[in-house]
Amino acid sequence: MNDPDPRLLEGLRLLRAREWFEAHEALEDLWREEPAGEWRDLLQTLIQHAVSLEHLKRGNALGTFKVWSRAKAKAAKLPEALNGIDLAGWGAALEAFYGEVDLAKRVQGQLEGGVAAGDEHIQLEPLPADERWPIPSLAPELDALLDA
Repeated sequence: MNDPDPRLLEGLRLLRAREWFEAHEALEDLWREEPAGEWRDLLQTLIQHAVSLEHLKRGNALGTFKVWSRAKAKAAKLPEALNGIDLAGWGAALEAFYGEVDLAKRVQGQLEGGVAAGDEHIQLEPLPADERWPIPSLAPELDALLDA
């Protein structure tokens, strides 16, 4: 692996810290500069996954679903892992997590007039603690760079 761009490392560090909005910000300039191709699509998918989680954190289930759907469609066209980032693994973890928090029911409640994801009329459990939210798995050499 070549020396990764510091913005990538910062974005990955923020993803691992579950700082979804900040990770999106850190990765966006890098994404904008990349020419079309797999690497740019991977960056966009990472950004969209982070944005989907930020929407959920803010109680916007519909926004979560819309952005996550776009991310899944883009990820389906990419290798399972690229440059040390396990995109398929994070995608599977997000699929399980969104099932666990009953995203579909949260979206339904929002569409039926509930403003917040936890409105009483849709009878949902509160979202899990931050440390239970999924983060991307990284190759050991990339993980080591984040710890350096």
